[in-house]
Amino acid sequence: MTDGSHHILRQFEADLQKLRADVLTMGSRAQENLRNAVNGLINRDVELCNRAIVEDEDVDKLEIEIDHEGMMIIAKYSPVARNLRRVVSTMKVSQNLERLSDQASNIAKRGRKIAGNAEIPETASLQLLFDLVSGAVRDSLEAFTKGDVKRALTFDDRDEEIDRIYKELSKKITKRLEEDSSHTKDYVDLLFIIRFLERVGDYAVNIAEDAVYSESAVDIRHGRAHPDVS
Repeated sequence: MTDGSHHILRQFEADLQKLRADVLTMGSRAQENLRNAVNGLINRDVELCNRAIVEDEDVDKLEIEIDHEGMMIIAKYSPVARNLRRVVSTMKVSQNLERLSDQASNIAKRGRKIAGNAEIPETASLQLLFDLVSGAVRDSLEAFTKGDVKRALTFDDRDEEIDRIYKELSKKITKRLEEDSSHTKDYVDLLFIIRFLERVGDYAVNIAEDAVYSESAVDIRHGRAHPDVS
């Protein structure tokens, strides 16, 4: 490899690391928005809900910047094979983080409405689902950052657990909705909120799948065969 090729490769790696660092910043902000939204809901803190809604705009702006950076890298270096996968996968992670933050905003908007009404105990029952979902997001981002394929392949089981808790909560809240007509709107809002959290769990799975594809070139979406990591 010539000195010129080495120089170009170093430039590519530097630009890619900048792109990935920006995605991690975006991930931190999206996760903070989700925490603020759920804590605002559970603690009836309207200010936290408002913060999650307002700061969702910052995440939207970061997604636009990351898309631009990624396209510039592709145009400048014409990467192929693994290098192209690394760029494209990073951009896809950004898209999932933007959707995550949108769901945080949705939770916060409904949380504000619930906070304006008499308190219902079922709100606190969302904590377990949030803990599972937020842990999945954190770990999927770490697997992507470290290129940890083995860890990324564990997310099918975690997604099943999230789905199980979601279904249990849905049944519980639906039962209360049928029994207590004085809080109909609040229970409907809670049903939407747990659905939003379940969707965030799906985004964590998507990020884990991007980690696998980036490192192994194997697309495991929709139940396809997993790579051998033994």
